[in-house]
Amino acid sequence: MTFTFPGKKCRVIALLFALALPMHVQGAQKACSGLLTAPDYDLELPLIGDVREQCGGTCWLSAGLTLVEHSVHAQSGKKIALSEDYLTAMELKHQALSMVLNHLDAVPAMQGRTFPHVESLIREYGMLPKSEFSYPNPDWARIGDALHAAAAPYAAKRKLSAVEYERLARDLDLVLEKALGQLPDSFRVGGKRYTAKTFGAAFIPVRSFKTLFLKDASVPDPLNLHHSLRDVL
Repeated sequence: MTFTFPGKKCRVIALLFALALPMHVQGAQKACSGLLTAPDYDLELPLIGDVREQCGGTCWLSAGLTLVEHSVHAQSGKKIALSEDYLTAMELKHQALSMVLNHLDAVPAMQGRTFPHVESLIREYGMLPKSEFSYPNPDWARIGDALHAAAAPYAAKRKLSAVEYERLARDLDLVLEKALGQLPDSFRVGGKRYTAKTFGAAFIPVRSFKTLFLKDASVPDPLNLHHSLRDVL
């Protein structure tokens, strides 16, 4: 079982919570906190938008979008908060499509991913500013069930024609529209008009973002993968 302390804003609650835990749990929490907050391992980018909701398996998406927001700012000079809700919906749609193509029977659900997956989602489905699409308290579990129900008849087929695949994608879009409302066809940012796809293509480089790893003297580095903090910055 994993325990997480409440944040710094609730110091009284955090203190009461800590006192209620067994001492060995407190010791483990302290050891883990030391590792996670050591300067060699923790580099925090300043927020461009509000703190995102990171429960329900979306922490990877929050981190990935923060990096993309800083990339957009570096390229355009504009601080634009990006919609986590949009990419969460696209992730669930992506899983429903994969369920059919790979003949699986898994209900689409949020789960841990890595930054390259955020990048691939944006390449496939684009991205939206949060000002253009935000949905309060979406029930992603229910939406995943609805996507599964829509995809199930197609998953029963051995192979889909191009027409059937387009119909499947349209059916999944209708599920999302019913649950979340209509997504914007286009929008303006800095005097330019974009769609979700063209907005993503404008700021995600053709070549993949380079992943850099901070040096750790205790870890062998035969492939010379590790970099200095200066390199990472």
